[in-house]
Amino acid sequence: MPTLVERRYTLVDALLRPEAYPDEPTKVTLLETHVSYLFFVDDVVYKVKKPVDYGFLDFTNLGKRRFYCDREVALNSRMSPDVYMGVVPIRQDGNDIRVEGPGKTIEYAVKMHRLDADKAVSELLRRGLLTSGDVRAIARKVARFHETAATGTEVNDLGDLSSIRRNIEENFEQTERFIGKTITSDEYEDLVEYSRAFMRKNATMFRLRTRQGRIRDGHGDLHASNIFLGGEPEAMPKDGLGAVADAEREGLLRIEPVSILPEKIHIIDCIEFNDRFRCADVAEDIAFLAMDLDYFGRPDLSREFVEAYVEASGDTGVMALMDFFKTYRAYVRGKVTSFRLDNPDLTNEERLSVAGEAEAYFRLARSYALLSVPRPALFIVGGLMGTGKSSIAEELANRWDLHYISSDLTRKRLADVAATQHRYEEYGEGIYSAEYTRMTYEVMLDEARGRLASGEPVVVDATFRAVEERQRFSDAAASLRLETFVVECTAAEGEIKRRLEARITHAEETISDGRWELYRRQQADWEPITEVRANRLVQLDTTGPRSENLRKLVGEIFFRVM
Repeated sequence: MPTLVERRYTLVDALLRPEAYPDEPTKVTLLETHVSYLFFVDDVVYKVKKPVDYGFLDFTNLGKRRFYCDREVALNSRMSPDVYMGVVPIRQDGNDIRVEGPGKTIEYAVKMHRLDADKAVSELLRRGLLTSGDVRAIARKVARFHETAATGTEVNDLGDLSSIRRNIEENFEQTERFIGKTITSDEYEDLVEYSRAFMRKNATMFRLRTRQGRIRDGHGDLHASNIFLGGEPEAMPKDGLGAVADAEREGLLRIEPVSILPEKIHIIDCIEFNDRFRCADVAEDIAFLAMDLDYFGRPDLSREFVEAYVEASGDTGVMALMDFFKTYRAYVRGKVTSFRLDNPDLTNEERLSVAGEAEAYFRLARSYALLSVPRPALFIVGGLMGTGKSSIAEELANRWDLHYISSDLTRKRLADVAATQHRYEEYGEGIYSAEYTRMTYEVMLDEARGRLASGEPVVVDATFRAVEERQRFSDAAASLRLETFVVECTAAEGEIKRRLEARITHAEETISDGRWELYRRQQADWEPITEVRANRLVQLDTTGPRSENLRKLVGEIFFRVM
């Protein structure tokens, strides 16, 4: 059996010859995706599926490829019946390979009318030509499609919360290999924790959407490159709208529509290879194009598109799901674009371009997730010595670009002591006296207040032993109408002892002067956190691996803000 590369150079090279087609066109051009070869032949396109298996998609034998070619034509005919012409065989006779030629059938192709590439929404966006009227017309067409799309028990089972969870977790599994290539570890972890938190917090809403009949057999791939505006495909029958279009072209009729007619919008290439990617909440379909409009730098058109859909469909519930499904859809685009890097034929320039596009989609996905966290906001990270609060606070500051304020650093600056110079005082003595502690918190509060007032989010790393200390900081944020999140770090005592003893052994690697012999005194002075609302308090056990602690915290914060 030929390898994928051998097949590419046998079948593809054969189909790049004009004589391989019934009408012997003057020119054949090729566009390759991670799952298909598309041959552009005058006014027709032939789409051939690659024999690949991505887990969620399996085209590995001819029977499957024929089945999914038929599915592609049938499903896409719901929205663009005049584009899809059918499925045609590709046959081989000796060494001669031809479309609809003599010999043995070796492959199948979806045959389509060729649409004007300049009228793709993606191209109109690049050229700054997409209008408000255009996106509103697209919204009306999609709303009309969703209204009549299939629903019911089978469709609901394919698009309910368990399926959403499966699709999302599958995305994460399939993109682990791209960490450090097209997605950073911070982006990956934030998106995993955000997605899981949203699904856990909003399970009731997802169930309600299912009962309301909002799960439909939809499109599944509604992005800007799959939508074409303005005019019919070539070779369309000359009746109905086709006759009107002919009259317009010949100057016999002049029409000045307020916006493009839905019938002149062609939406192609829906998901045929996996029903659970196509059968979904209608908000998931809408979010794909809304996300792509954001990607192209038109958040204004994105908002207008969603608003127009809500107006046309009456489905106000999509709004609460929009950022979640935008996150999911941007991640899917990042994943699919990353898959293109597996193509061995990419030039270095093409590889850099593809990687940059994938990175941009992953960044966009994370930006939606972070919208759920109020910004600016104050994060108080406290706890007894040895509980890992400084590590957590610093890592959170780096992860989310927060201004970091440390009590250890502030205290030593006030005492004119180098950060790594240790002052092993008795408990409550010297630079750890009540007066010095009061001054330290006062300086930190002034710095936090100033940063917050300028619009900068802040994380403060200190013990925050007393209710009064915590309250003064949260009151300062509240006076600016900003949220405060309190993180109380805890750990098993055996682990705390190990950490504190290690600090003495490796004193040059730490700023803190905390020691095990002081731990019990501080523990006795601790005032329990009872003044903070449950949805703004995270009690974080840091006993486990350090690499997991920040991830747990991020997940808990996401859960509380939803």
